[in-house]
Amino acid sequence: MCHRIKTLSKVKNGELTYCKSCGMYHVSFYNMYFEFNRKQLIKFRNHIAEIDADMWEKSYSNIRGKRKIPVQTLHQSLYVIFNKEELHEFRELLEIDTSFKQKIIGVQDIDYPLILN
Repeated sequence: MCHRIKTLSKVKNGELTYCKSCGMYHVSFYNMYFEFNRKQLIKFRNHIAEIDADMWEKSYSNIRGKRKIPVQTLHQSLYVIFNKEELHEFRELLEIDTSFKQKIIGVQDIDYPLILN
């Protein structure tokens, strides 16, 4: 069990954390969860950085659904799929694409219940 966790990066739908106890990186995004050691995380980040979203969207343009960008996992028949916006946010989480890092957030981006008195 991880007890000394430090948040390294956070976006609206996920976070990247590091456990000082076990030396593992934890990536949670939507309903996906990954655990990596340092070498695996670097390799995974490089793999995600190389994905050509436009090419995949054109290749799978005839497939139903909004998610058309596949990312193969180590298991041959298991893929994680993204739409362009999700892939951009995932890259931002992994600190690959930091173009939106300084954007101003809106009220809808704050995950906190507003209670009016």
